[in-house]
Amino acid sequence: YKTVSEIFQENNLQLFTSNKEVNISYPLLNKDMKIENTSHFVYNGNKPLREITTRTGFKFRRTYKHPLLSISENGNIIWRWSGEIKEGDYLLRRKGESFGIKTISSDTAYSLGILIADGYFGDPISVTNDDPDIKTFIETKMEKALNFSGYRKYSNNDKESFQYFFKTKEDTERFYTKFQLTKGVAKNKKIPKIIRELNKEGLSSFIKGYIDCESYVGEYGLEVSSASYDLLYQLKLLLTQFDITSFLKERGPIKGYEQNTYWQLRLSGNDLRKYMNIIGTDSARRKEQYSKYQIDLEEDGHTNYDSIPFINGLIWDLYFSQEKRKISFLQKIEDLRYDSIYCTKTRLERVLEESENSYLKFYLKDLKDYYFEEVVTNEEVSPARTFDFAMEETSSFI
Repeated sequence: YKTVSEIFQENNLQLFTSNKEVNISYPLLNKDMKIENTSHFVYNGNKPLREITTRTGFKFRRTYKHPLLSISENGNIIWRWSGEIKEGDYLLRRKGESFGIKTISSDTAYSLGILIADGYFGDPISVTNDDPDIKTFIETKMEKALNFSGYRKYSNNDKESFQYFFKTKEDTERFYTKFQLTKGVAKNKKIPKIIRELNKEGLSSFIKGYIDCESYVGEYGLEVSSASYDLLYQLKLLLTQFDITSFLKERGPIKGYEQNTYWQLRLSGNDLRKYMNIIGTDSARRKEQYSKYQIDLEEDGHTNYDSIPFINGLIWDLYFSQEKRKISFLQKIEDLRYDSIYCTKTRLERVLEESENSYLKFYLKDLKDYYFEEVVTNEEVSPARTFDFAMEETSSFI
């Protein structure tokens, strides 16, 4: 993915406060996950903004009259302006994988994941770790993968942790330039654009390297902590490219670092299972933690956010529209007469198997291609410079 500002800069457009349009044809994904070209880029000047946060941790700022795809209380897909969105509404996010086309070797991508997770970006670059498999990778593969000219290794403590320093200033400067990284402390770390533009294989290796270093799998699933909110938010976005949903929130204080703010990204249930199947791990330590983690799922095999809100009435309408009303159909939907019970996607599939073809069946079937993000806050924030894209056909982009 790319930010709006990155796309403007990629097209040699400066970001300034103005009101104008620039005719540029640039490919973006529309709401249907199809490539569509822009007709022009738009400078909107300073505008009042709303900041919307969802239960899983998505956060974005939009102008008051920016349209957002949502689902009404009657189960219909509708557009609402940002200023109309309220707590308890649901915004739609399209399922489907989408990746860049840039390629690097899996060892290079895995190395970058390790360094962004556990590395210190100074002069020289260093990384500290106590995982046997990570240490073996650093000692046998990282030097070649990143074109470093050797390393120095020091024992860090009595827990088999080692600190590795990569030797030369030339290596350091070349590394920062090639991978668009800068010197700095942990709270300022971000995932550079060159990594976010990788193809599926490269992105998978990068995420694996990062999470192998920085995660722990316990009772509540896989958890990653960082002093950098931006870094974990970017990681959350990258995981959505694999159709993996994660939860991002502020975590409690860490002993000895109570003065700092830390953030936590969590995977659990089916999404952790999907992560293990698609991305996986090269660390025996992580594999052991995975094996001990008991994925506590309901019989349907869903997590409590893998549901479709406000469609119970439509499902009952579908039942009553049948020429032959099957007992098996009724048995699958009896408890959906209660508004407090949401239908999961797995359950909806079973319901639709019982029904005759109709426009209502096809509409409900299409809903399975979306995620439904519950809004927890919609707050006014300070005005800022705003930019937009005009599309050739759909007036929507992702």
